[in-house]
Amino acid sequence: MSTLAERLSLAMSQRGMSQAELARLCGVSQPSVHGWLSGKSKFLRGENLLSAAAALVVSDEWLATGQGPMERRQAPGPAKSQSARPDPAILSATQDFLERAFAALGKKFSLTAEADLFADVYEWVSEDDRPIDQRNLVDFAQWRAKRDSHRERDEQNGHTSGKVAGADQRRTAG
Repeated sequence: MSTLAERLSLAMSQRGMSQAELARLCGVSQPSVHGWLSGKSKFLRGENLLSAAAALVVSDEWLATGQGPMERRQAPGPAKSQSARPDPAILSATQDFLERAFAALGKKFSLTAEADLFADVYEWVSEDDRPIDQRNLVDFAQWRAKRDSHRERDEQNGHTSGKVAGADQRRTAG
């Protein structure tokens, strides 16, 4: 498969996934996914690449470059089962948390306006086993800062994003 659009189309058809579902799972708009599939976007980078590969259960490298096996490799250690479909209970808990947090700040939560925040809180809620009523914005901010510092360190050490960036540079140079 030579283009990103072809690889995405193949993976989506094998999973029976629509553009809308992939967009929701990646935390992007449906027009963004349409751009990926129409060939407007030649590459996926960073979070979008990782999110799309995870949602489609394919290798990051294969999705980014077409090289290597299509199948996603299991990480060493105990395998953590990840469904392509978000857990409805976690979605509900995430919405409840954000609505309460925004109300405490005198604001109204809007999923449309705060989709990235929703995705981050969803990730946090799914990783932490505490009941939602025992969580607060300070806990979330600390978790997010720690996660972001790990991502920055990984990028500086050439993990994931660096590999993708390198593949992108090689492709544009040729």
